[in-house]
Amino acid sequence: MFLQNMGTGRAPQRKVSHVPVVDFDPLQIEYDERVLAPRPWTRMQSEWAAEIALRAPDGPVLELCSGAGHIGLEAARLSGRALVCVDQNPAA
Repeated sequence: MFLQNMGTGRAPQRKVSHVPVVDFDPLQIEYDERVLAPRPWTRMQSEWAAEIALRAPDGPVLELCSGAGHIGLEAARLSGRALVCVDQNPAA
């Protein structure tokens, strides 16, 4: 896998030799080692977001400072909503 510098000047292009994977049942989350590793206990945050989505107006789930994106991915899966992940870190 190659990471690209998208013109931001922040992340030099480099080859990632190992892509860690975390079991976020039923999802398998691959992430860059330069972001915070997904943790199993954050599933509670995904469940909470999915519960809120049941009462919220229609629209996608927005995850700010998403990092590996595992919280938003699981919240979107549980709620049946689309997901928009945003993070300032190009590695995310």
